[in-house]
Amino acid sequence: MGSPRLGSLAGRFDPERQAEAYARAGAAALSVVVEPDFFFGSHDLLARCRAASGLPAIAKDFVVAPAQLDEARAAGADAVLLIAALYSREELARWGEEARSRGLVPLVETHDERDLDLLSDARWELVGVNNRDLRTFEVSLERSIALRSRLPAGALAVAESAIHSRADVERLREAGFDAFLIGEALLVSGDPGAKLAELLGREGG
Repeated sequence: MGSPRLGSLAGRFDPERQAEAYARAGAAALSVVVEPDFFFGSHDLLARCRAASGLPAIAKDFVVAPAQLDEARAAGADAVLLIAALYSREELARWGEEARSRGLVPLVETHDERDLDLLSDARWELVGVNNRDLRTFEVSLERSIALRSRLPAGALAVAESAIHSRADVERLREAGFDAFLIGEALLVSGDPGAKLAELLGREGG
């Protein structure tokens, strides 16, 4: 588990205890990296964290083959990330149906106007906007806020990345987001349960 920016986080914390802490603090779901080469994840990691926490889990991967969806489902994933920029409009719609046929809810990750154009003519349950530019790693909440009005009606709107404080959560909620995918702020906090409680406005609760 890790990222190209942070490197491998193996040995820095216990993923299963981390997942348990998220559950106790009120997380609605887990987002678990399963991509092994750049993000140091695995399907075994997802299975272990899901079992430890009892929370539904999203498998985060660069999906380019049906076998990846099969592996995610076999590991116990409930949803799967589809990065819109990887596909044409037709391909994205097809991967959405491939995921649903396996009982996986697709979370479509977008980054810009072009990505949003790919969502037309298809139904989507979860659509996220990543606040991190995956090429430069620069982050800004303005990315989500600027694109919120163009997200499909009826889809749960998810703000992803660059969320570090309760003020960030409140700002994004005011902009119309329903859910928040938070990774780094929790991973490096030292006390993930307390940090999540802070983000949810539940300190001392």
